[in-house]
Amino acid sequence: MAEFSRAALRAPSVIRAWEQVRDHQRTTSVQALLRIGQTEDARRLAAQAMAEEDEHLRQLAQSVNDVLWIYEPHSSLFLYVSPAYEREWMRSAEALYADSREWLNPVHRDDRPLLQEAFDRLAGGNGYTVEYRATMGPGEERWIAERAIPVASQGGQALRIAGTSQDITARKTADLELL
Repeated sequence: MAEFSRAALRAPSVIRAWEQVRDHQRTTSVQALLRIGQTEDARRLAAQAMAEEDEHLRQLAQSVNDVLWIYEPHSSLFLYVSPAYEREWMRSAEALYADSREWLNPVHRDDRPLLQEAFDRLAGGNGYTVEYRATMGPGEERWIAERAIPVASQGGQALRIAGTSQDITARKTADLELL
């Protein structure tokens, strides 16, 4: 290994070379810091956009009378049920989260097998469309149109089921009066 004298290290050409290395290191460091700052800005903007989107979805879910829900067939659990479930169906979302079979409790006993069969298909990742009667309040019977569709992973496996449950009592009553 070659040894350099102190005088050689102080030579103008060595000093310039060292300054160029330091300048390059500083430039590289500043560029890295700028990239980190840009990444942080991008993360902050993405988080802000996601928060705004979440807020829009929350506002939508709170404002519609249809019950929006997400069910996970592998765990047999509801992951989400919109506020309309408690407001319109007068049922406890907490109880539904604890036991998904709560979904069947308001369903008219004659229509339970129909809905149970459709609901059982969810475990296989199959959706459904069905109409049934449900008791929402004391003696208040309503007609519900329910639609469920699988939400698949990129591999095609059903990860979740997204559904809507809509009160169609007015339409059904008008249809029955026409008969």
